[in-house]
Amino acid sequence: MKMRKEVNVIRYISLLFVLFTISMCSTIKEVNREPLSTKYEIKRLKSKSGFSKIIVKSYIDDEYKDIQVLSTVIVNDIYLASTSIKDSMFTEIKVRPSKKYRIKVFSPGLLTLKIKDLYIKERDSIIVNAYLKEDNRPTYD
Repeated sequence: MKMRKEVNVIRYISLLFVLFTISMCSTIKEVNREPLSTKYEIKRLKSKSGFSKIIVKSYIDDEYKDIQVLSTVIVNDIYLASTSIKDSMFTEIKVRPSKKYRIKVFSPGLLTLKIKDLYIKERDSIIVNAYLKEDNRPTYD
């Protein structure tokens, strides 16, 4: 009789452990799903300098195209900050041609933009206009 109670207790604890593990997995999935901005525009020009490069300009949402913001840009895991020259804010990086690049643009209070597999050809000068939407989530809980 005593042995049977111990087996039931072990089953009960095992069941609680499994349920706890499953609930934690679903919580982790929800945390990792961040909302993203999806609007961007890519212009392909030929570089006059002979180098291939990517220039990223960030704006607040699509309807306010004239309001630029400083942002941080990540190109293939390299962090870059925006530069401000004569009322224009942008990030510029020289890149190797014939290669794919991953670009991530973010700024405090705005949703992140991700661009996967941007292919750069020889002497390409790529201008990315990123339209970042406002992030209504609290910055700090």
